[in-house]
Amino acid sequence: MTELTDQPQRGRPAVRYRDIVRIAWPIILANAAIPLLGLVDTAVVGNLGDPIYLGAVAIGATIFNFIYWGFGFLRMATTGLTAQAMGAKNPREVDATLFRATLAGAALGVGFLVLQWPIGATALYLIGGSEQVQTLAWSYFTIRIWGAPAMFATMAIMGWFIGQEKTRLVLIIQLLLNGLNILLDIWFVIGLGWAADGVAAATAIAEWTAFAAAVGLVLFVRHQQHGAHPEKGATHIPPLSEILEPRAVRRTVMVNSDVMIRSFCLVIGFTWFTAQGAKMGDIILAANAVLMQFFFVSTYLVDGIAIATETLVGKFKGARDRGALRETVQRAFVMGGVISVVMSGLIFVFGVPGIHGLTNVASVQETATTFLPYMILMPMIGVWCFVLDGIFIGATRTADMRNAMLVSIAVYIAAWFALAPAFGNHGHWIAFLGFFAIRGITLGMLYPGLERDTANPHA
Repeated sequence: MTELTDQPQRGRPAVRYRDIVRIAWPIILANAAIPLLGLVDTAVVGNLGDPIYLGAVAIGATIFNFIYWGFGFLRMATTGLTAQAMGAKNPREVDATLFRATLAGAALGVGFLVLQWPIGATALYLIGGSEQVQTLAWSYFTIRIWGAPAMFATMAIMGWFIGQEKTRLVLIIQLLLNGLNILLDIWFVIGLGWAADGVAAATAIAEWTAFAAAVGLVLFVRHQQHGAHPEKGATHIPPLSEILEPRAVRRTVMVNSDVMIRSFCLVIGFTWFTAQGAKMGDIILAANAVLMQFFFVSTYLVDGIAIATETLVGKFKGARDRGALRETVQRAFVMGGVISVVMSGLIFVFGVPGIHGLTNVASVQETATTFLPYMILMPMIGVWCFVLDGIFIGATRTADMRNAMLVSIAVYIAAWFALAPAFGNHGHWIAFLGFFAIRGITLGMLYPGLERDTANPHA
């Protein structure tokens, strides 16, 4: 059994900044491709001469963004469990985690296929829209939903790669997914005239293609790991009894369910922000939406650091190396802090020109500029909870994440009721900033227990 250590091994530090960058940069590049796909989707249907197509794609994409974001626990939980098995030098459990997570993802996707009618009907009812837009959005939904099994399984595989620090493979999958999607968008919509249905078909085909590529990369990685060294004890495919081992399955279910609750609370927080802003009028809604684009761009950089932290924390938790875990956390906070200050500085300098580039409506430009200071503060306030998320995911301390998020969402909504009625959109933004601050504070308060329990392999 690996001995618990409080100090890194002598020689070079257990974790260097370049180690975090090596894992993080492919994720950052993969994230950068996401807004490009959204721009292409918008451009190809936005030039068809009728706004109903744009509305249909916007509604359909919102439904799937909610689903995939909400069920992102598949990727996160798999990363933590894989990294810990790697740290414990348990290749059989690394493989079993892959099959366990991929089967769960595929089963979840099939569940969405079976339940597509009530899911789609309920979502469209809640979102609303004209009868024409709803009809087109329903067609979009019923086409794109066929990609769900592939997408969920791919999410699990990407989590497995990240847990082994193979983030370049994740970049390959994301570039294929988004690149093929863009090409098929242009062909189906502009070339074949399929309108919103073409966007949905392009995405579903790209998702299945990315899954096929992910499976091919898995076979390649497993051949490299085990093909030349069968004496390591790894079988070609883990036996079903190992994949469905009750204790491992219970742990997987608990980790996934905790992160699912956390993820849906986060979705509720963003939905609340958008919905309450909409009640303040179209100008406020549009101005807040413009400002949130700065937020999403800044999170792409921090997300790379957070995911690298997941991998390294999981590995050192599995190895029961408390000193290396602490070193990882310290470096992640330094890097996250530097990035947040740089992002805040860039928003301070380029925020107003950026607003004018995103909208030419004078009233929206003026309103967004008024509330820009809140967005300048956002990276420096939000970075801590993002990095801490990575730390807790890697350590699979998901019950702590769940509890911290439940407290944070409750405080956020209470703060909104206390501030927004009196101070309008200023109160709205202050409560939203507080949501991220409370997430960081609550997770920070729980961190000492995480580090302390590194000594316990079952914690």
